[in-house]
Amino acid sequence: MTMHNSCSFKKENRRQTDEALCSILSPATESAKRLKPQAVRILVVDKDTDHLGHITAMLDGAGFESVAAKSSAEALDKFMVHPFDIILLELQMPQLDGIALAAILKAAESRISVVLMSDISVRGSLPVVIDGPKEVVDCVINKPFAMDALNGIITQLLSSG
Repeated sequence: MTMHNSCSFKKENRRQTDEALCSILSPATESAKRLKPQAVRILVVDKDTDHLGHITAMLDGAGFESVAAKSSAEALDKFMVHPFDIILLELQMPQLDGIALAAILKAAESRISVVLMSDISVRGSLPVVIDGPKEVVDCVINKPFAMDALNGIITQLLSSG
């Protein structure tokens, strides 16, 4: 079942949003721990090496097994060699954007979950951000995001898959 959520967080309300999310997602974070996150393989694709390092460090610190890719081509190479449960994709990538890459990955393995990461302000629903095949993206999250928010999304994706 494909979710068409927009998991965005506005910067101007960042602190309030984080506090609200922490209270809402605390049970989701506990659920993620019970799902044995070490068994969950996550491919993180971002052209910005600083973001890439930060996100993979957060995931590794939470007990997930993350693999980093700096480009769509590198992501495709890693995807062909290793199975992944979840793909975190940057929307704006050179050569092949996040939507096009998500479509290729979903065509190759329909069971994977794709979370699209973006710096673009999301004003509501997924169609505002994405003009294309919405069935390839399970969720959108705006950067920067807190690990608790990402844990909640991962938990939701794993429990629905």
